[in-house]
Amino acid sequence: MSSLMAPIAPSSLAPSTLATVVPVAAAPSAPAMRGVLGTNGVVPAVSLAATVAMAAGRARHGRRPSGFAGSSGKTKVIATGRSLSKAKVVVCAGVTFPEGRKLRVAVVGGGPAGASAADALTQQGVETFLIERKMDNCKPCGGAIPLCMIDEFDLPKDIVDRKVRKMTMISPTNKEVQIGQTLKEDEYIGMVRREVLDDFLRQRAKKNGATLINGLFMGMELPQKKGDAYVLTYNDYEGEEGNARKGEKKTLEVDVVIGADGANSRVAKDIEAGDYEYAIAFQERMRIPEKKMDYYKDRAEMYVGEDVSPDFYAWVFPKCDHVAVGTGTVVDKSGIKKYQQGIRDRAAPRIEGGEIIRVEAHPIPEHPRPWRVKDRAILVGDAAGYVTKCSGEGIYFAAKSGRMCAETIVKSSQQGARMIDEADLMEHLREWDGKYGPTYLVLDLLQKIFYTSDAARESFVELCEEEYVQKVTFDSYLYKTVQGNDPVGDLKLGWRTLSSLYKYNNQKVIAGAAKQSRWLQAVGTLWKLDRQALEIDSILYTAALSACDRSRQWSAALDLVTHVLAEGVLLLDQGLNYLALACQKASEWQRLLHLLVKPCRPDDSLAHEVGFTAGLEAFPHWTQALSLWRAMPALRAPSDATALSALVTALRPAAEWARAVSLLSIALAFSAQSADVALCNAVCTTCEARQEWTQAVEVLRKMLAADLEPDMITFSAIISACEADGQWAFALYAMQDMQVRQLMPNLITYNATIAACSTGSWEHALRILKSMASSARDVVSYNSVLASELPWQMCVQLLEEMQAAELAPDALTYNSVMEALDGALQWRVAVRLLMEMPHPMADAITCRWATSVCEKAAAHAQARLNHVQGIAYGFIEELQ
Repeated sequence: MSSLMAPIAPSSLAPSTLATVVPVAAAPSAPAMRGVLGTNGVVPAVSLAATVAMAAGRARHGRRPSGFAGSSGKTKVIATGRSLSKAKVVVCAGVTFPEGRKLRVAVVGGGPAGASAADALTQQGVETFLIERKMDNCKPCGGAIPLCMIDEFDLPKDIVDRKVRKMTMISPTNKEVQIGQTLKEDEYIGMVRREVLDDFLRQRAKKNGATLINGLFMGMELPQKKGDAYVLTYNDYEGEEGNARKGEKKTLEVDVVIGADGANSRVAKDIEAGDYEYAIAFQERMRIPEKKMDYYKDRAEMYVGEDVSPDFYAWVFPKCDHVAVGTGTVVDKSGIKKYQQGIRDRAAPRIEGGEIIRVEAHPIPEHPRPWRVKDRAILVGDAAGYVTKCSGEGIYFAAKSGRMCAETIVKSSQQGARMIDEADLMEHLREWDGKYGPTYLVLDLLQKIFYTSDAARESFVELCEEEYVQKVTFDSYLYKTVQGNDPVGDLKLGWRTLSSLYKYNNQKVIAGAAKQSRWLQAVGTLWKLDRQALEIDSILYTAALSACDRSRQWSAALDLVTHVLAEGVLLLDQGLNYLALACQKASEWQRLLHLLVKPCRPDDSLAHEVGFTAGLEAFPHWTQALSLWRAMPALRAPSDATALSALVTALRPAAEWARAVSLLSIALAFSAQSADVALCNAVCTTCEARQEWTQAVEVLRKMLAADLEPDMITFSAIISACEADGQWAFALYAMQDMQVRQLMPNLITYNATIAACSTGSWEHALRILKSMASSARDVVSYNSVLASELPWQMCVQLLEEMQAAELAPDALTYNSVMEALDGALQWRVAVRLLMEMPHPMADAITCRWATSVCEKAAAHAQARLNHVQGIAYGFIEELQ
């Protein structure tokens, strides 16, 4: 995984491979593992001190006899048939080989490290075997290489797919910083495909004389005594194709082994080099529309934030005809797919419509292995752990470590004429650590400072705006020399770093207080920064406003509004939304209008709909809301379904159903995405308020035509509108349609349908009531049925059902029953009911209905009439 934003970085690739050489015994050698991490004087004193301390520790661990990690294998040696393979010549370290005999080196792994080592060795006369298991390997790697690598490794210009001259860094809050203005016209970062670069390096090594073996390295037998050869075992894939290759088992005898077989190095396991922590890199190659690809023509993107990686960054890097979208993490490897989804979501506007053409994943080392040399075996590239922290760069350092190792071998062996030993290889480590050790330490420190929290990441992105930071970073990356010899610039940068970290640490405090609704702490921290004359940006204001919003402290939020307006701070959408909500809750609609009309956001930033939704809902009159909605396009606030819903909600109290229907028609005509179910429901409820059932039904028709699925609210509003206008047949149809759509009507919908049916068909009203579960009915359900022209027997039966279900009938219930009894001249039942009903339930209407029943039956029982009238008048007196 290769990055752009770091002074220097190590290797990243090295597959498993094998080599074959004739067995030759070497003279004993017992070098001490010396090697002090040196410094070239180009990093600050603190970094140098840390570097030297770490190096001293390594030196102390290294001072033990050679053979510290040996383990002998038992693979049988098979003669190779070469001219000297049967000559058991013992060659001591430092002793010249017999005539015709050359030092034999097996390089396991054909990535940048292994191929570069093999090329350098074979050009100087060393007999070299390069073993690579997969010749078309596509490692998940950003593919960035520094400018200096092209000339240093004599790479063809056309190997670079894209020349990146622009870099966009995106913070956790999506703040974008453009980097690259310090680059000269001929400076760029090269973007390559690993399968292309690696194949070129391998083929060049083969052309220069290296023996290229397509095989899988299985293990090796270490020398049993000093001077013995290494015996490598591998499966030779020559002539076989496909993933199911088994290969022919072969062996190879060599004097020296270079392990360049990547993070999962088998060579490292055989020499017991120790384990190290590793990261998981996950990448998707994606072919995006040509118009979107133009944006990435010379641009790469880096995203930071907890949503894309808890300890690294995510990227979108351009390739020849596609982009690489990926991320990596050490601390949460199991969550890598979650973070990959995070980068997809963050980059969605720029990669939307893309087609994934390849998915890749690979481990990436986080630091060098405890041991990198044992006897005449050495590790380079990813196998050694040469990938930088912070940036994750590895391609250049892999190739560089392979070449430097080969140059040391060539020099020590006098172009392959003499045997080497561990001391010779340790010389390479001293040279490597002295040249690049400070770079690794500095980048390790940067990762620990800036990749630990979103507050620190915001600070990191903010620092990248500094021209001095960009110049130092790009010069260091492009030319692989640690830059920064301007003391004044370094001091300014140091102060800016400290103040930025302090500010964003306080943001973390404010955000923590917001989550726990401690608004006083959040606002107090903000004012503390203000008193210290530190710049308060939109992120800090947004965090404090969030705390006020969670604590419902609208007045405190309004104080912040005043401060924001006075300071002219450009807020993020989220901050503006909090301000809008505060004004809405505090009924400060005039101040809210000022915020929306003179937005506190960058000129090139579109507004989020939440703030305008709050404004549309806050205005005391629908005409003001309508005016604001009409002004939204001019205020760079695209009107969407949410804003339209808020406007329709404002129209409802005024029963402006015609305007509501017109807005829906406009939304549907403009784009189906401009209207949603919530908007349609708002229009339906507005029509319901005006009893415009035909318009409510028309809204339903438009929804279905726009493939919008109506929900419970839609049908409830339509049925209520039908009820108000007595359209029982359509109300009944609407309920049946709900059930077909597997929408279970709620109590309100049932009652509205019963009430609608009671105006024209008591049979349907009663059927709906009976279809309801007994426990789901309430007094309103029964009253709606009783309000229809039911036979008196059914009325009495329903009353008894209510009482049995422990539903207390109200005055409306008794009135409906009395009305039915009056129509049927059932004075005896009426008298009995009047006498049994609780006194509080009887009102004047109930008594009058009872009296009416008895008056109509007076010829049959005048005495009863007098008695009923006495009871009725007694009830009326109590009511009065």
